[in-house]
Amino acid sequence: MTPPGIAEALRELVFAPVQSVDAVMDKFFAPGYVHRTSGRKQTREEFAEHARLARNEIIRGSATVLDELQTGSAYAERHLLDVTRRDGGRQNSEIYIIGTYAPDGRFASLNETGFPLLHDSEEGTS
Repeated sequence: MTPPGIAEALRELVFAPVQSVDAVMDKFFAPGYVHRTSGRKQTREEFAEHARLARNEIIRGSATVLDELQTGSAYAERHLLDVTRRDGGRQNSEIYIIGTYAPDGRFASLNETGFPLLHDSEEGTS
């Protein structure tokens, strides 16, 4: 079995949800999962709550994978994130992720950072 990539997890978790957040978390993220965004740590439960909020705010989104490496329990990935929020705002960012898989193939930890490519105020000026 090939371990999942974060783009697939984001699609099911936030961008095109069919199952509950809890079901998707169980599918992709190990019980002790830890998420860090630019150094800010979230527990699995905090990350799931963040996904619930994102489901309510995001009306369209995608993660286009630019680079991805899976070797042993190590995972690294770079993607373009394009999100349109319910209020009409957009987020377009480049995201970098480094993490590990648990023995069962789900994510054990992910550390991400990134930078904006498009700001809401720039929309329409491109």
